[in-house]
Amino acid sequence: MAEEQRHLYHCDCCGELFKSKQRAIEDIKCGSCGEHPVKPKFAAVSEMPALDKHDKKSKHGVPGMDEADLFSMKKKQQRKNWTIICLMWVVGLAVIALMANRMNNKAKAAAIADVELDDADKAYVIRKNDAYQKCKSRFVRFARVSVVQSKSSHILNGSELVLDINRYYRGNLMRNDLASSEIIKFDLIESGDQPKAAALFRYTQRATQTAKPYDFEVLFWKKGDDWFIDWPHFVRLGEVNWFRFCEDKKKNSPKRFKLYARERSANSLDLSGYDEYKLSEAYNNSVLPSQLSISVFVKHQTKLKTQLTNKFKELRERREKKIVTEEVIGSFDRPKNRLLRLDVTVDFEEIEGETQLVLKEIHGFNWETPPAKEN
Repeated sequence: MAEEQRHLYHCDCCGELFKSKQRAIEDIKCGSCGEHPVKPKFAAVSEMPALDKHDKKSKHGVPGMDEADLFSMKKKQQRKNWTIICLMWVVGLAVIALMANRMNNKAKAAAIADVELDDADKAYVIRKNDAYQKCKSRFVRFARVSVVQSKSSHILNGSELVLDINRYYRGNLMRNDLASSEIIKFDLIESGDQPKAAALFRYTQRATQTAKPYDFEVLFWKKGDDWFIDWPHFVRLGEVNWFRFCEDKKKNSPKRFKLYARERSANSLDLSGYDEYKLSEAYNNSVLPSQLSISVFVKHQTKLKTQLTNKFKELRERREKKIVTEEVIGSFDRPKNRLLRLDVTVDFEEIEGETQLVLKEIHGFNWETPPAKEN
């Protein structure tokens, strides 16, 4: 039999809602207080159907709806969540351990490389310190002696340069006070065929003198276990006196000099297939300026012209890129990155009816005089 329909009613006396079978309104009494009447508008309101058949009954004992079951399900969900968290922790720790192992392996490899590099560095430092002490001692002894033969014993190929040493010191004061100079920069250079060492000395005048300190450079070459001074480099030695050579203007008498060369300017001359460059003698002294420059002409479309063009191009590029080097040799050349050091042979020739100095040969773009190679 179909379930009997029930309706909601509202008691005007006690305010309670109650259910009752459908009947005439005057026969309905409140299920709580037993009084009458009820509001007519509620008389036709049916009881709201349950959303689920279990809503009309207690949930106790219903599978999945019992409170014990709900509690059990929560525990299962919590266990599941903790299991996921633990797995994530295990995976994370495994990843960290793997990364740490890789980093440790890399660190070990880097440490081995560092040890090898350190060993090489330490060996170089030992050689550099040894060279420093020997070069400093060599220069002090060289500067203190005032006899040409004694000086020559401290110079590379000194026995072959005795005549040049005599000639040089006849016109120049033998400065034995330079022995008090201190090395402010030192470099051991082992990249070439022959080991060499470059030192920048600073000479400070005595307290009674007012002149400012100045710097000068000394180049040393290793021969056997000892170091010797590159004396032609130290004194900027030429075959003859540069000033007298330029004054004499003697043609067909080529001579070799260590000079500075300056790049061509907008005011440079062009004479019958020759370009003008400015060359000047230089002192090994950071205070004294070079002598007045002399015009030297270089013939067009020659190897000499190409060499100079390329070298000055390199200087311009270094200047534009603002490249600064810490090299000892050339550290006080002025102006920076605008002068070339040249080891050249020059001679006087007739050009357009006038005697002009002409570049004949470039021996090198430095003033070094290395030891002769042994066969």
